[in-house]
Amino acid sequence: MKCLYYYNNNSGKNKLEKKKGYIVSRLQEKYESVDVFDSLSLKEMLDSLKTKKYDAIFFAGGDGTVNNMLNWTKDIKNLPPFGYIPSGTVNDFSKNLGLTKNVKKTLNILLNEKEKEIDCFSCGGRIGIYVCGTGLFTSASYDSKQKSKKKFGKLAYYFHSFKEMFKFRAYQIEVTKDGEKQNLNSVLTLLINSKSVAGYRFNKNAVLNDGEMEFVSINQKKNKLTFHSLMLVVRMFLFGLKSVLKSKNITYFKFKNLKVNFEEKKTINIDGETGGEENIDIKVLEKKAKFFCK
Repeated sequence: MKCLYYYNNNSGKNKLEKKKGYIVSRLQEKYESVDVFDSLSLKEMLDSLKTKKYDAIFFAGGDGTVNNMLNWTKDIKNLPPFGYIPSGTVNDFSKNLGLTKNVKKTLNILLNEKEKEIDCFSCGGRIGIYVCGTGLFTSASYDSKQKSKKKFGKLAYYFHSFKEMFKFRAYQIEVTKDGEKQNLNSVLTLLINSKSVAGYRFNKNAVLNDGEMEFVSINQKKNKLTFHSLMLVVRMFLFGLKSVLKSKNITYFKFKNLKVNFEEKKTINIDGETGGEENIDIKVLEKKAKFFCK
């Protein structure tokens, strides 16, 4: 049996270079051959994936690394399962798989090779796996400086979000589902397929392979951010999506395909990375990827 191991040494606070020896030795307990690549040998890794047959692809990094791995490999046929070793700042996606930043515990789970098929989504030619959105606080994950994230961890996101709050304004969106359109004045727009978002247990009942995603928008009439909207956002993340669904300021539904057009340009967030300034045209890709899980 042969596997590949890739690690992003710029991810979070972890020094994956120092952990490489331990991780590789653990993988060698099950796999006869382990090909190792890091951020500086990305081209070589992609060439190896195209020319060699692997039984598993292991990788270490944050949510952005998960997204990158899906996009790097999206055109490769018959991909083996992924084994994700979370080591980023937030690691939202890992919570869907029952994995932690404790490398020993996570490897114990991954080496048992219990597989789970996970829905992904396509948006603007890019693949995503757990969230697409824009609005209040959504730029923190990619606008916060890497140096600050390494030093302060999640606190770097909070510092950025606090500064953003005072200048934030609501924005107009047109949402189209099954040919029906509705216009909203939104402060936060999220399209989600995850139990965790921004480090919080957002929706513990989320089903990751049912062919659907969830749309959530927090709306208000005024342009300037209101205290009520801010408290709705805080409550939703602290106590979960279910705690705010009865509010008249919430628009919520499930979907398979959806279009969101913005009246003015907005930068969208895909899995914690910037997805550029464009409208959202999203399609669920049912059971697109396989991951080892708890």
